[in-house]
Amino acid sequence: MSPARWQSALRRLRGGAEPSLTLGASPELEARLDELDAVVASVAPPLDEAIAEPWAPVIPQDRVDERAAQPLRAVYGELDMGERLTCPAAGITELVIESMADDARIRLAPESAEIRVSVENDGWEAAQLVVEGERARLTGGAAERVEVPAGIAIVVDEALGDVRVKGLDAALRFRSVEGDLRLEDVAGRVEVERLHSDALVDNVAALHLGACAGDLRFSGGELEAETIAGDARVERASAFRGGKVHGDLWVDRIDGDLDLGVVHGDARLNAVTGAARLGLVAGDLRVSSVAGGLTAGQVHGDAQLEGPFPGDGYTVTANGDVDLRLAAEDDVRLSVRALGRIRSNLSLIPNADGTPTFTSTLGEGKTPVTIMCNGDLRIDAAGRGEPKRGWEKRWGSGGDPFSELSGLGDRIRQQVSASLAAAGINPETGEFNINIGSGKVRGGRGRGPMPEPPRPPTPPRPPTPPQGARPSTSSEQMAVLKMLEEGRITTEEADALLRALGA
Repeated sequence: MSPARWQSALRRLRGGAEPSLTLGASPELEARLDELDAVVASVAPPLDEAIAEPWAPVIPQDRVDERAAQPLRAVYGELDMGERLTCPAAGITELVIESMADDARIRLAPESAEIRVSVENDGWEAAQLVVEGERARLTGGAAERVEVPAGIAIVVDEALGDVRVKGLDAALRFRSVEGDLRLEDVAGRVEVERLHSDALVDNVAALHLGACAGDLRFSGGELEAETIAGDARVERASAFRGGKVHGDLWVDRIDGDLDLGVVHGDARLNAVTGAARLGLVAGDLRVSSVAGGLTAGQVHGDAQLEGPFPGDGYTVTANGDVDLRLAAEDDVRLSVRALGRIRSNLSLIPNADGTPTFTSTLGEGKTPVTIMCNGDLRIDAAGRGEPKRGWEKRWGSGGDPFSELSGLGDRIRQQVSASLAAAGINPETGEFNINIGSGKVRGGRGRGPMPEPPRPPTPPRPPTPPQGARPSTSSEQMAVLKMLEEGRITTEEADALLRALGA
């Protein structure tokens, strides 16, 4: 205790510096006070000789060196304008926010010279901005609005709801975001470890997304996503690398490479400057204008590939059908294999190994294109006329082996009808017309007596029809035999007609 505090305590014990009551009426109390004066005088100097300031504590040298190595620490805990904390931004390169409130905002304030944070107190601890060296940390409250000058990176431990970030020029990192995340015009790299909802990213230099429980829509620079539970739509990027997309994938205009492991839905790629690599596509695949080459290891659905194909190579394996459309300027060497039918307006040459594999060359054949599918394959080369209507035979290029039999029944019916008509028999009704003199008599079975025609010679007995064969009418057999007798048809033709009639 300082001498001044000793004297103050003594005055309070005596009743004040100028007591208004006389204490002499109590000799015992007066004697006790004298003893106390002697004790105070022995431990503290008189008031007029007291030291104004307390002595500085003696600190060992090792403690002095330890304190010098620690950064300077400042605490800004007074709220400005009711709900806002501020601190000077000079010398600060990183702002750490422990918690952000729902519907929080982060934006760049390039004209400001201080960090401004609007907070929502949690009721347990007062909000403070603690500055230690080059780092400032917000503790004791949830940030609602954050404004930082240029060049300050931001780290958010936990965002309790939706977050919107606009115009930052430094790095940004989120460990966990419970709501939606919207990023706009961010020049630095953004890292998000866990996102529990959707992400809308517009004009961001680089994004690394660990796990996204919703959909992703991205435009900007480099994109790296480990897992996307919903759909992924990339409208513009310099590169795209990813692990899994559990929904559909839609990509339009990538200036670099695309490398993706698994797409559980459909995949559509358009205008990819670099190489595109897809490990597995559980749905359908549609590709157009992929300049750097394509590798699709396994497509469970159908695939549609549209040129031009100027890359190093294109390989697609599909369980369904494949539609390949070549551009007029393509210079490719085709190697195709299909378990279904193949339709092509290019001449296909079968391999000599006996497998249903065909090759063809367009131009000089600089770019290899390999297609394997379990369904049908259609190849349409621009400038080569309409695609062939027939299907290429899988084991040869001579056409469908059953193509000659496709109209055999019609041709037999036409031949029989013509032969019966020539014999004077109507093939539809079974009636026959007989010329007598200059007139023509029309008759038919079951129509009453008719003029008896000249009796022809007795024909040979027709062969016995096989068991189960359809019996033909006697008039049709007679007409065939009559044509044979008159020499209008050969024996082989008569045999074929009688077999066609079931005789």
